[in-house]
Amino acid sequence: MSAIQVGAIEIGIGAGMESMTQHYGPGAMPTAISEKVMSCQAAQDCLLPMGMTSENVSSQFSIGREAQDKFSVLSHEKAAAAQDKGYFKDEIVTVHGCSADDGIRKGVTLDVLSKLKPAFKEDGVTTAGSASQVSDGAAAVLFMKRKTAKKLGMKIMAKWISFAVVGGRSL
Repeated sequence: MSAIQVGAIEIGIGAGMESMTQHYGPGAMPTAISEKVMSCQAAQDCLLPMGMTSENVSSQFSIGREAQDKFSVLSHEKAAAAQDKGYFKDEIVTVHGCSADDGIRKGVTLDVLSKLKPAFKEDGVTTAGSASQVSDGAAAVLFMKRKTAKKLGMKIMAKWISFAVVGGRSL
């Protein structure tokens, strides 16, 4: 985006992917890590598994198990309602027959979640009911100068205002 803002290019693509199925679980860590990643503390901080990030944030901000479970129930209810209304159908590309997010737990209750064991720490608060499902995904967006979009007859869908780079940290 910066290259477009300073006039170095007129069109660019922003893309990313996540492959949780490659390295997942309570102690998941990649086995081969680039020296470039290891030479930068901010990049190293991003190696912490998200489940442990959840535990660290919960501890730092005193977010207990019951609060997480209540939030999770509401989250699943909202996601299920949105899925039922078809809100996600244009966001998911069918791959190997799967055309819907199968991680939304319809009908989950606080009673069910409260019986789950912590998934990342023995005395933790994050469970399979409050953690992210294990899934892979990718996304891409096409950016261009407004004048270029108009010249090419493209529909302008948004205006880029600003950006920031952040990552998970071990707290």
